[in-house]
Amino acid sequence: MPNNEPKKRRGCLIPLAIFAVVLIAIIGGIAAGVSGTAGQKPKSLLAETIGLTEQQERDLLEVFDACGVLEVKEVTQFKEGESQTSYHVRDVETDHYRGMDGTIVVWLDNGTKAVEAIYFDDQDIYVDGAVVAQVPSFYVSSAQCDEYRVSVQLLVKECLSHPDSAQFGSASKWAFGVNEDGYDVIQSSVTAQNAMGVESTEKFQVLIDRSTGEPVSLNIGGTEYIQQ
Repeated sequence: MPNNEPKKRRGCLIPLAIFAVVLIAIIGGIAAGVSGTAGQKPKSLLAETIGLTEQQERDLLEVFDACGVLEVKEVTQFKEGESQTSYHVRDVETDHYRGMDGTIVVWLDNGTKAVEAIYFDDQDIYVDGAVVAQVPSFYVSSAQCDEYRVSVQLLVKECLSHPDSAQFGSASKWAFGVNEDGYDVIQSSVTAQNAMGVESTEKFQVLIDRSTGEPVSLNIGGTEYIQQ
């Protein structure tokens, strides 16, 4: 009599068994990796780049805080000497600040990693273990730049023959800085119709007193409109 019972499929048992073993091994490896790294705190940008212990990093951040250095975004080695090494540091403000070419320069002792000096755009910030000045004193913050672009446009328009025709450049066409007298300096250009109705483009510069927020100088195309 013919055997009508369905044949049992045995060919897939071995591959399935091998797959199960491999899967268990993978899971075990992942678990071991996780347990091996559990509790390990990832190194910060400062610690990784400079090679700091947790205590050395805390000491450095304490000095940074006293000097007005904000959250650090970039650290690169600048010069290495026998006893000291300098680093270029950019924080959340100086990282995108376009009014200055310089960065925060930090000199550290090679052995202890203690701060020897900090400079910003050739200005003394931290010298001989003491804070001389705050870094933000020598740049215009991004928030303040946005405010100046609005207020300065209104100020410039007041001096134009046809203010409604005024066209100002985009944000990248504006420059901001701080001069030797501590005034904020704003520079850009405006295109507008003159008294004859002819369109022309003129550069302008405005000086703002930081303490009062008032403009002390407005020069458009070589003509001064605010007399101190």
